[in-house]
Amino acid sequence: MMHIVCSYGTFDAVKQGIKTCTRRRWKDSHAAKFHKGDLVGILNHSHRHRRSKGEPEMLIRRLTCDPYRERLADMPEEDVRAEGDLWPNKWTFIHDCFRDGEEVVWVVRWGRARLYKTAKGILPWKPGDELPEDVIRRGHDYVRGGKLGDE
Repeated sequence: MMHIVCSYGTFDAVKQGIKTCTRRRWKDSHAAKFHKGDLVGILNHSHRHRRSKGEPEMLIRRLTCDPYRERLADMPEEDVRAEGDLWPNKWTFIHDCFRDGEEVVWVVRWGRARLYKTAKGILPWKPGDELPEDVIRRGHDYVRGGKLGDE
């Protein structure tokens, strides 16, 4: 099962591999549904606007750890970049997104590797992509002329 996380104004940063985490006000019961290795669909919240431009509505990533709770004031400064690199420092991020540094939120982290939903399952390539030599040599049924075949 793939879980969904909406991206509010940071979808392009996810697509570029800059944004690799998010902080959320989740109930414990919701956070318990997410686990290291799970697939997460990062939904472009403004997808209706972007659909006309042919941009993807959702990106698929794999979680790199279980979600964990963290007091916002304890957020590492380098996570400002992992949150999309839209703020000059963590205090501006906290003020703009949450207001209170004492609030405890859930941190969700995913990898930069792009994954695509295909007829053959979730793969790290989209149709038409050049494939690595070891994948071509294995002769998977989705390989067509050294590329991932169309659906």
